[in-house]
Amino acid sequence: MHMSQPTDLIGQQVDHFLIQTHLATGGMADVYLAQDQHLDRLTALKVLKAAFTSEPEHRTRFQREARAIAQLQHPHIIEIFNIGELPDKRPYFTMPYISSGSLANWLKQANGRSMSPPYAMTIARHIADGLNAAHQVGIVHRDLKPANILMRDPTDPVVTDFGIAAISAKSVQLTQPGVFLGTYLYAAPEQKMGLPADHRSDIYSLGVILFELLVGMLPMVGERPLTQLEAAPLNLSPFLCKLVDRCLQNDPDDRYQSAADLVRELDMAITGVTETRPSPTPPRTIANQPLWMWSLVPLLLILIAMGGYLLYLELAPTPTAVPMPTSSETVSNPTPIPAFEENRVTIIAETSTLAPPATFSLPFTATPTKTQAPTETAVPTNTNTPIPTPLPPPISGPGQPGGRIVFTCFIENVDQICTVNADGSGYTQLTYTEATDFYASFASISRRIVFISRRDGAFFVYDMNSDGSDPRLIGPTNVGSLFAPAISPDGQRLAFTAADGTNQHIWVMNIDGSGLTKLTDTSGHNVDATWSPDGTKIAFSSNRDGAMAHYIMNADGSDVRKIDVNLDAIGGRSDWSPDGNWLAFYAGGRESSQIYLASVTGNVVYKLTERSSNLAPSFSPDGNWIVFTSYRDGDGEIFIMRSDGTDMRQLTFNDYTDWQPRWER
Repeated sequence: MHMSQPTDLIGQQVDHFLIQTHLATGGMADVYLAQDQHLDRLTALKVLKAAFTSEPEHRTRFQREARAIAQLQHPHIIEIFNIGELPDKRPYFTMPYISSGSLANWLKQANGRSMSPPYAMTIARHIADGLNAAHQVGIVHRDLKPANILMRDPTDPVVTDFGIAAISAKSVQLTQPGVFLGTYLYAAPEQKMGLPADHRSDIYSLGVILFELLVGMLPMVGERPLTQLEAAPLNLSPFLCKLVDRCLQNDPDDRYQSAADLVRELDMAITGVTETRPSPTPPRTIANQPLWMWSLVPLLLILIAMGGYLLYLELAPTPTAVPMPTSSETVSNPTPIPAFEENRVTIIAETSTLAPPATFSLPFTATPTKTQAPTETAVPTNTNTPIPTPLPPPISGPGQPGGRIVFTCFIENVDQICTVNADGSGYTQLTYTEATDFYASFASISRRIVFISRRDGAFFVYDMNSDGSDPRLIGPTNVGSLFAPAISPDGQRLAFTAADGTNQHIWVMNIDGSGLTKLTDTSGHNVDATWSPDGTKIAFSSNRDGAMAHYIMNADGSDVRKIDVNLDAIGGRSDWSPDGNWLAFYAGGRESSQIYLASVTGNVVYKLTERSSNLAPSFSPDGNWIVFTSYRDGDGEIFIMRSDGTDMRQLTFNDYTDWQPRWER
């Protein structure tokens, strides 16, 4: 019996386990709540999905997870109770049932609030200790993220889901070179580029988690974590900032070389023994610390754990890009007022009111209300450079939006491709794989949808009919994992991002697979290409000069120039307006990013949004509207607005993330 739906097992008897309900779905397995009738206790039963029963690689990977966990006897790593097979030969294993949810659930409830440093460090210390136990026996997790950390209580994290763990270099190689495994937001740079991952990759992922616990948001792309931590109004110790920064180094050799080293320095940060030490002095090791001081560490950790209910959350102000007046609680629709100052960018702000923070309810003490702190506006400087005449503000034409929008929908923990009409009707899921499908856009000539998928091992470029039928591989398979595909306006060329060594670069090829060419060859990353409407130029993002910025080059890679917009934390995905005059993009960091329009000359920037976090804008075919993702309701939803920032409308309403929208044009 091959059961394809998660509900098919509910009510069935599996050995001495009575399955009661479905708890969660992962990439290759389902988790159920089951009653252990021998021991009269609730357990979590994890079973391989029926779709993978006949695939040896997935079966081996699932069984390997059970073996990996069974080797580890550690209080912060999930325990294995039993292992067996269903009547249809699908393997399963049982684990303790932890009803209080994952760290990801708790972070979602926190809604951008930061946790107190002692609490965050205690959680990270326990996780690092569990990782150290795994690393000591040659097990690398490779997918460490908040969703894979269960919380037995507020100070007792448990690492779980070792489904893609690597069991030492001596084990059978189940991952092909160039294949990316893991979760992109928490993966180490070497994993994102399809390079080998080792125990230091787990340390990077834990660094991302610790950063998120401390700051309430993920690290901004293109800016050094140390700079972000030192700039955050959180009163973090210099030692802690440097500790997190070291975890997040791009080069594995620059990170902590073992989880044990990280545990040791987290203990030092928790006890505060580093606070009076001059900063140039190298971190002390256990060997040169007074023995009596280290004897206090367990006691201090216990005290911190007991005080977790009091230390759990402290609120950090979330900066907005510019000061703004308030009006009503909904976004108002003013026309931006153009402004320009000598050889500098002037930001024209949307007038709106920041929504009050959502009520935060956890089993902890009450927390104060979060306040919003505006940042400074850009300061103009005078030069002798001639002042170009600024473009007028983009004025949206009359009429209502039309056409379809394609986007990524994160359904049951897997990215799929979905579409919705511009009026909010016709929400349709197009793909139903377990492979991760994302970065979708319409090809202007064929009307087919181009996207990235891992259905053949690595991330390759595919296209399919607009109804999801006839998917086919069109991208190269000899340059590793690919991201952010973009079809030229004439439908003849494909631009995409792929790694070359340690950096990511922009590549192009003919749609028939010929003419593969790397267009960028600089230090740093070059990502997220988008074609000009006439197909003669490509805009892209790069941190070649340090911070992430937008650049424009000819379609053959020549004549590269920077669009200087004087904004921090510029995001990757942008879109060119149909008239060729504007680039829509986002900037400001994951939790406070906003949508902007920049003239392609870089002389004027208009700010279009204000509330919450807004990402990945895309123009409508007539240029009158912009679609984007907004996290203002807690998870990502698709919104549209006129290209002058007015008449904002929400198109999708659900409890999972919709993101990476692109308008059909």
